[in-house]
Amino acid sequence: MVLYKVEQGFIKCKSSDHCPMLIRYEKDVNNYGLSPFLFQSMWCTHENFMKCVDEVWREEVNGAGLFRLAAKLKKLKMVLRRWNKEVFCQLAKLIKALDECMEVLEFQLQESFLPDLEHEYLRTKAKLKLWENREELRLAQQAKKKGLKEGDCNTKFYHAIANQRRKASVISKMTLPNGVILDSLKMIHNVAVEYFKEFLTGEGLTVTPDLSGLLSPLVNDDENHDLVLLFKSLFGRPYLLFLIRAIPDLMVLVLISIYSAGRLLKKM
Repeated sequence: MVLYKVEQGFIKCKSSDHCPMLIRYEKDVNNYGLSPFLFQSMWCTHENFMKCVDEVWREEVNGAGLFRLAAKLKKLKMVLRRWNKEVFCQLAKLIKALDECMEVLEFQLQESFLPDLEHEYLRTKAKLKLWENREELRLAQQAKKKGLKEGDCNTKFYHAIANQRRKASVISKMTLPNGVILDSLKMIHNVAVEYFKEFLTGEGLTVTPDLSGLLSPLVNDDENHDLVLLFKSLFGRPYLLFLIRAIPDLMVLVLISIYSAGRLLKKM
C-alpha cells in the first residue's frame, strides 16, 4: 500500500458562509526534469504579455519560413516559461496579500470614511478580482472544465487509462549489460545522455552507422496526422489560436514556403 502525504485546509469564505475545503497531495515522485510546456489562457489577460511575445518575435532568425517558425517557437517557449515564473509563480500568495489588504482597508473605512481611502479600497478590490479571475482560468484549464461538464463516467475511465499509461511509460529501474543497476530517474537520465553523446559524436565507434535508409524524404499522410496531434498536445489549442491571431505574417510565410516547395520536407 502506497501512502501519500496529505495536507488539508480551508479557504476563507467571502460571499457565502461556506468555507471550501482544500486538500493537497504530495507530488508524484516519478516527476523528473522540466514539465511539458502548456500555454496558459490567463497569460492573455496580463497587460505585458503581448509585449513579451512581440519582443521575442521581432528578433531576427535566418532561414526559410519553417525553420524560422521552429526557432521562434522554441525561443518563445523558453521566454514564456521564465516570464510565467516571474509573474504568476506567487499567484496564491498575491491573492492572499490582496485579500488581507482588503480587510485592513474595510476596517479603516468603518472607523473613518475618507475619499482617498475609499479609492484605494476600490482599486484593491478590482485588482483582487482580476487576479482571482486569472486563478479561475488556470484552474479551469487544469481541470479540463469541458470534460467535467460531460459527466464523470467518461472522465473516470479516461483518467484511469491515462494514469495507467503514464506509469507504464516511466522507466524507474534499469540494469546495464555490465551488471550495473540504475535505480533512480537521475541515474538513468545521466547514463542515457552519455550514451547518445558518444553515439552521435562517433566516440568509440569504428564505423559510423548509416541511418539514411530508415528515413523517407517525404512526410506521408499518417506521419502528417501524427505531427499535427503532437503539435496540439505540446502547445494546446489556445496556443494555436493565439499564434494565428497574433503573428499571421509568419504563418503566411510558412504557407508560402510549403506551397513553393510543393510538399512538406522533413529536412529544413
